[in-house]
Amino acid sequence: MQITCERRGLTLVARVSGELDVQTADEFRTTIDAWLGDGPCRRLVLNLSRVTFLDSTGLGAVLGRLRRVREAGREMAVVPPTGLGRTLLDTVALGRAVPIFRSERAALGLEAEADA
Repeated sequence: MQITCERRGLTLVARVSGELDVQTADEFRTTIDAWLGDGPCRRLVLNLSRVTFLDSTGLGAVLGRLRRVREAGREMAVVPPTGLGRTLLDTVALGRAVPIFRSERAALGLEAEADA
């Protein structure tokens, strides 16, 4: 798994690629939490579009970040993975808890958004 983070004003954009699973979930949690704690942030855009595998532990790590973001009075948006990863997010109805966007540009408000 690889994570790159970038600040765009008060928005933190975190791009995750590779496998988000039992072996990488701790690194994911630690990295995202460190970035959230290192400067002002109102919103987290979590781009999972390049995640190739997502298991229940990885999903738990994503949901844990959502909880932390909300507890801090912040917002979160997700660009979902494709395939089975997207199916897993749909199964737990993540779209009811957080806005889901088809692209990072749409999540940032840089392009019009159709149904995700």
